[in-house]
Amino acid sequence: NKKQEKVRQQVRCKFFNTGFCKKNVLCPFQHTETICQRYLEFGKCHSFRTCPNRHPRECRYWKHGECFRGDGCLYLHQQVQDSQEVQDEEEVQNTRENEEDEEVEDDSEDA
Repeated sequence: NKKQEKVRQQVRCKFFNTGFCKKNVLCPFQHTETICQRYLEFGKCHSFRTCPNRHPRECRYWKHGECFRGDGCLYLHQQVQDSQEVQDEEEVQNTRENEEDEEVEDDSEDA
């Protein structure tokens, strides 16, 4: 059915989105090349289901310095920030800012 085929072409391929689709050019679903910047920076994309960009996993072979695909590899050849690390960093930053605010309030009360 042509209508179903057209709908599929508008739907993102879940396999290509996270790394590699075995069907490649024969896949009826959309293969976008752009990697989500939010995912690269923070290790997580809050709009994963609706984000039009890719969220590929880190290449396990690259991680060990052994990826034979080189630039042709569809998995990430860079480390993605762990979302837990980002959350921890944000909490530390928020704590520091709160402590600084409290110090300023204490100083103004003493004056």
